[in-house]
Amino acid sequence: MKKTIVLFLALVSLMACKEASKTAETETFEIGQVWSYQNRVGEDDSTLQILEIDEFKEEGKVYHIFINDLKLKNPANPDGLSKRIGHIPISELALKGSIVRLLESNKVLPSFKTEYSNWKTAFLSQKGGVFETSVKETVVFIEQSLNNR
Repeated sequence: MKKTIVLFLALVSLMACKEASKTAETETFEIGQVWSYQNRVGEDDSTLQILEIDEFKEEGKVYHIFINDLKLKNPANPDGLSKRIGHIPISELALKGSIVRLLESNKVLPSFKTEYSNWKTAFLSQKGGVFETSVKETVVFIEQSLNNR
């Protein structure tokens, strides 16, 4: 009897993992969506929002995201922390590998057009890029960059 219960629970768990994976792989992203993502320790409330979606011949889809509720060490701020990153261009594969759950759709977008425009100008002149690392790894990279001045 115990073996049957254990086997049943293992099977249910495996099915749940496959379903969660399938959701991330087949999800259609839309501007205004807010997602939970695999975040850093201590930033469990952090979310990302999709601001814009571009598609390029070589790079494929590029998602522009806003990240909120961070604890990003930033010596340039009076309190030493930044709570958000206003614009990150990220690849579709990196985004899909980072998301956990859709929390909200059609949320009003924060102001980002200046940052987006600056990125697009740089990108089209081959002076800007797209993050291909997970959202979590990208946040770590940005924090390290802010603190290695």
